[in-house]
Amino acid sequence: MDVVVDDVPEPEIKFTTGRIAGFDFGLKTFLTCSDGSSIESPQFLKQSLNTIKKASKQHSKKLKGSSNRERARKNLVRKHEDICNARRDR
Repeated sequence: MDVVVDDVPEPEIKFTTGRIAGFDFGLKTFLTCSDGSSIESPQFLKQSLNTIKKASKQHSKKLKGSSNRERARKNLVRKHEDICNARRDR
């Protein structure tokens, strides 16, 4: 059984708006467009600073050498690691 297929080129579709766009990636604002709109950069550390403060305070109040202090230390490490991963995934 033979199957014959003719190559039919698909028409090329061009979209033109007549406008040129420019983008600027910066430190204070994540993205600034040429039309003036801007997207703020995600501040993972600043947003999570309160959780780190709380975990650090709980850790410092525990008795040295206790299992509760070790649990609080692991909690503090986990908070720092979550922020590090969030910043890396950005």
